[in-house]
Order: sequence, then structure tokens, then C-alpha cells
Amino acid sequence: MTNKNIVLNTNKNLQELSWDQISDQWDEVFNSFDGNRFFQSQIVKNIWKKNFGKDSKYKIFVVSDTNNKIISPFKINKNKYTFIGSKDLFDYQDLIYSGHNGIDELLETLVIFLSNDLSINELELDSIPTSSPTIEKITVYLKKYNWDVEISLEDVSPRIILPETFEEYLSSLNKKNRHEIRRKLRRLNKIESVKSYEFSDKKDIKENMGEFFRLLRKSTPDKNNFMTVNRENFFRDISINMSKLGSTRLRFLEVDNKKVATSLSFLKDKVKYLYNSGYDPEYSDLSVGVLNHVLSIQHSILENHLIFDFMRGDEVYKYRLGGVDETVSKVLAKKR
Repeated sequence: MTNKNIVLNTNKNLQELSWDQISDQWDEVFNSFDGNRFFQSQIVKNIWKKNFGKDSKYKIFVVSDTNNKIISPFKINKNKYTFIGSKDLFDYQDLIYSGHNGIDELLETLVIFLSNDLSINELELDSIPTSSPTIEKITVYLKKYNWDVEISLEDVSPRIILPETFEEYLSSLNKKNRHEIRRKLRRLNKIESVKSYEFSDKKDIKENMGEFFRLLRKSTPDKNNFMTVNRENFFRDISINMSKLGSTRLRFLEVDNKKVATSLSFLKDKVKYLYNSGYDPEYSDLSVGVLNHVLSIQHSILENHLIFDFMRGDEVYKYRLGGVDETVSKVLAKKR
């Protein structure tokens, strides 16, 4: 891919760069702003591309001025641009920002370029979280430059703003849910051989991923069907590679020296993202799946994390544990 440097006015600059050319800038922009979620890292996109997108074509644009940068990583499907990734594996998607202040003209520059790009007629941007300015701001400019725009709510994504102590967390729940958690914890703690622990080291994660997949597949038929060979390879790659950055957390709950519940999470900027989980149904009477999450929340509080993010899906347990909905939406735009 050739390096295209397009100056649209005296202050704004737009470049189209290859994967190799963008690498340093991508990491710099991604790490500069805590509003970027771990799915937006180049390492996660690269792992998806390796496992699912080898035959796809891509366009990566960087829009910048003296204060800000926006990276726009797109996959091309005929005459449609989408984010790089897939909804089944990426709970969140977005442009990659150096910050949210002063970005209006950069977004307009991007839209002007896309409007003049004859290879694109449609833009489909899914899984954008509520807190991002993308939905509101890019829509304004798409309409301004003669695109028909439809915004649709895709899903909810419950999360907990964590207090300073576990007791404060329990007190924040309603009486019924607080009582249930305490009762279940007491019952679990009556068992002599109970262990709860979390791996973050690459070697430990590599050695224990098999147990994670075993428990995930055992949980429900849907999870068993979801975890295809390709998805397992993606999970394994992302877990091991993100562990090199200190981001992966692989948690287990043991009863009588047997792993009975697990969860895989990723950390970024003091937010713990619960990516997936599993448990042994033979121990469902002890609520080991839910309690593994409770203990993960407790550990997050001890590590001074700010947010525990359950991510997409409206499963009842998320609300019983205090989750409050964020939403994720899709922007679908077509040229007139």
C-alpha cells in the first residue's frame, strides 16, 4: 500500500497508512487516552486479522492536527467500510482517539474524505459505546455531506463503578441481592478446601487456558457451540499476547482441589473487562459461577480498579451484582 498524504485544509492532515506504517502511531494514540478500550489496540486487531481476516482488505486512516489524532481502521467489504473485527468477539468498537476534546474538525475531515472516496457507498460502524462522541458527532457531518444515516441500539453493557471497599460495594446492592451474596459466600466458605486465585503471568496463562476452555464449554450448550476451533485460537492468542503487556487476568475458583469456575478478563486504565467465563454445572448448587465474579469484583477493589465491566449482554446475574447499563449502538450510513 502506498502512503497517501492528503491535505484537506491548512490545519488538518489525513494519511492512509499500511499496517506496518501505522504501528508506532497506533500504539501512541491508543495508550494516550483512557477512553480507548482494549479492543481498539492494534495487537487485538492484528490477532483478529490473523485468525479471521487474512483475505480481507483494509483501509487505515490517520487524521491529525497540532493537538489531536484519530485513527480510523476499516475493513472493506465490496463498497462498504466497517470496523476491523466482528461483533461475536468485539464487545466494543470505535475510532481510536488521542482525546475527545477538539475533535470535531478532525471528524469532519474524515467524513469529507470518505464522501469523496468513490470506492465506498456505505459505512457500518457497530458496537460503539454510549460514552464515545462518535455516534453524535460523526452523524452530524455524515448528514451534512449528504449521507442517509440510521442509528440503532445494539445491546446493553452493564458495568459497576467500584467503591473503595468490598463492604461499600455490598452495601450499594439492594437488600435482597446483598443478602444472597453474603449467604452464598458463607456457604462456600464452610467448605474446607476452597481457593480463589488469578493468573497474570504469561507462563501460567498458557498452562491454564485448557482448563478455561473446558469450563467454558461445560457451562452451557450455547457456550460450547460458540467456542469453535478458530475462536479458541483467537482467545488463546489474545490472552497470551495481552499477558505480555500485563493486561490478561485468568481467574479460577477451586473446590476440593478441582477447578469449578473460571473467567477471562483484560485490564486497561483501571477498568477490568470481563471477556468470558465458565463453570462446572455439577457445582451449580454452590453458585460457583456467580461467586467467581463476586470474588473477581472483590479483587478488583483491592487492586484499586475504577470500573468492573461485564460487557455486552443483559444476563440477570450482572444486575444482581450491581451492573448499571451502558449501551452500544450502530451507525449505518449510505451515500445518497
